[in-house]
Amino acid sequence: MSLGSSQMVSQSCESQKSLDIGVRDVESTVGRLMARGRHVALIVLSVFFVIAGANHFLDPDFYLRMMPGYLPAHGFLVAVSGLTEMGLGVAVLAPSIRQKAGWGLIGFLVVVFPANLHMALSPAAFPSVPVAALYLRLPVQGLFLFWTWWVTCPGPTKAHD
Repeated sequence: MSLGSSQMVSQSCESQKSLDIGVRDVESTVGRLMARGRHVALIVLSVFFVIAGANHFLDPDFYLRMMPGYLPAHGFLVAVSGLTEMGLGVAVLAPSIRQKAGWGLIGFLVVVFPANLHMALSPAAFPSVPVAALYLRLPVQGLFLFWTWWVTCPGPTKAHD
């Protein structure tokens, strides 16, 4: 190998090292941004559920209309569901119980889905809500499930600390 080709190989190796470092820097930056975004999403999720839970007490009639007729003790169930949303909404902020609180919220969303379905099937009980919005709530529950899982499941980011 001549001196010229040796220099080219050396420069090529240096370029590769520089590229590797650049890729790692980009990966590190992306990781930090994802962690920050996940942390912000966690706080927004918490605030969302606390406000939604409080609304059960601020406007109980709205939630009573959501209750399917086959369920007993509508007032009690509205109060329990409001307290559950508020409690789990706060609990997701505690790193030591975040994952359990997240699974609790996921279970809660599954359990209250029949009320959302009842709401969509009973548009006359919600004259101020467009019928399309009543049906849109159904797939949006899936987004809430994913959002809750994403911000509360253990992962490689530091958003959980």
